[in-house]
Amino acid sequence: MSEASTTSSIGATQWSAGAPRWLRTGSPVGALIAARDWTDSALGPIDSWPESLVRTTQLCLDSSLPLALLWGEDYTQLYNDAFATICQENPAHALGKSFRDSWAAAWPVLEPYV
Repeated sequence: MSEASTTSSIGATQWSAGAPRWLRTGSPVGALIAARDWTDSALGPIDSWPESLVRTTQLCLDSSLPLALLWGEDYTQLYNDAFATICQENPAHALGKSFRDSWAAAWPVLEPYV
């Protein structure tokens, strides 16, 4: 499994040699994605993600606009650094979780647009 060490908030990152090359963008959220163990998530292990998910995640991380990617029937969320500022105090809190669950208060308004 890929490992990256990050600061406790969105900030500087240090990459280990095991981080997937496509995540070594300098993005703090990219480092959080690399550091997370995705094995038990709806997305599965990161090395088994389909090419379409990898490329879409890359596009999201490379954007300066706040973007969230909702994947699959569970609306599993990945997002970029700009969107992480919207995620309250802990940007890692919603990463890899169902958008419907982590944004439950806003879901009735957002659901028709998702």
